[in-house]
Amino acid sequence: MGMLQASEMARLGGVDYVMTVSKRGKPSAPGPASAFVATMADVTTHYMAACDESDQKAVECLLDWQPPIMPEVIPMDNRGQFHGFEETISRTKAEMHSMSPAQLTRSLELMQDLRMQIASHEREVKAQLQHKGFAKERDRLQEQQLYLQEQETAVLELIAELTSSVNAQTGVEIEGE
Repeated sequence: MGMLQASEMARLGGVDYVMTVSKRGKPSAPGPASAFVATMADVTTHYMAACDESDQKAVECLLDWQPPIMPEVIPMDNRGQFHGFEETISRTKAEMHSMSPAQLTRSLELMQDLRMQIASHEREVKAQLQHKGFAKERDRLQEQQLYLQEQETAVLELIAELTSSVNAQTGVEIEGE
């Protein structure tokens, strides 16, 4: 019943992830449990843990566990540089080959949002460069503009890789980039 309910929650959406627990962990034999796991992994991020409910320590560890959280946006500091940008890009590149279609799609959406955020900052910097009131900061603004262009290039390359991976796993073309 739990697998059926978890599968239905995943199918309906509205959840960031689904976590299921069983004594043995991920089912290795074909059957209903494997089918539910495959269905959930196709529509959302699915975590599965092996935990015996009679083992108090294991249950406590399971309750303390949280999935990794990817930021919705990468914050920019007052010098115009993104915190954690390089780490996010490199981590996404390293992990994308082991991601489910739902995780790939979510990462692709995050990178597309980041691209929009970079483009917005590029417009602001360009406007400041054209404004006479920012003449004293011209060097800093030009450095920031170059930095943003480099970040946009890195994000566009990752978007292309993620799009290719999503298409390879799902066999569906994604509109956009």
